[in-house]
Amino acid sequence: MNNQLELKPTIVRRKLKLAYQREQAEAEAYQREQAARAEAKAEALQREKQIRSEVEHEARRAVQLREKELEVDRLRRKLAQKEAKERQPQLSSASHLVRAPTPTYGSRPNRGRTSRCSQP
Repeated sequence: MNNQLELKPTIVRRKLKLAYQREQAEAEAYQREQAARAEAKAEALQREKQIRSEVEHEARRAVQLREKELEVDRLRRKLAQKEAKERQPQLSSASHLVRAPTPTYGSRPNRGRTSRCSQP
């Protein structure tokens, strides 16, 4: 019986030691899990930040492109106006005072009039 009493404290100590080790292992596993979660969260935030940065960059590029398109359109309109103005017949400074006919382009029927070139 004395032998059993001596073994009992050893068994209790062994059980306590195993329980302590199990608790330590669980605590370490919990800490690893928490660290993994924190790392995953940090990576997700970094990805989100990168995506936002890319979206903002693309938005700025789109605005710049639109501004360039508007400038090209403005220059095209300006050129078209200039070309239209150049196509208009040029009047001499006095022709509008004497109501002289404006020169026309293209073929127009002669309407019975003779041109100077056809006179003998």
